[in-house]
Amino acid sequence: MFTVRRYGAFLGSELGRVKMQATPLLRMAEALEKILEDLQPIQSYMETFKGKSDEEALTSLFKLISYLNSLSAYLEQIGRLVENVNMLREQLKRDGLIFELPEITKPAMLETAKHVTLPAIKGFLKGLIEA
Repeated sequence: MFTVRRYGAFLGSELGRVKMQATPLLRMAEALEKILEDLQPIQSYMETFKGKSDEEALTSLFKLISYLNSLSAYLEQIGRLVENVNMLREQLKRDGLIFELPEITKPAMLETAKHVTLPAIKGFLKGLIEA
């Protein structure tokens, strides 16, 4: 986890404003992280096709399509969160409140979102809130 202090923060009197902007983004990151933890891996859906009748396989296919739609929606939400966090980061840089902070990239896959993107976002936002 990285913090703002590690990269140099000059928050001073702006700390309250920064915390107000960072807190809802952190809550959103935590909620998305919880949702992604609860999603079953796609392999569990693929297993439901084995040895099934056509009707059962069709039901499983609809479940798989629903899963993929949900996954796509969550990745889109994470993408919007990344955009918001990067806008906050850029705003803080423009205001001279922070410097040299890495940009967070949008995840293309579930595993990247779970293990890289959301932890990076949470670390950045917690660093702002706890500064």
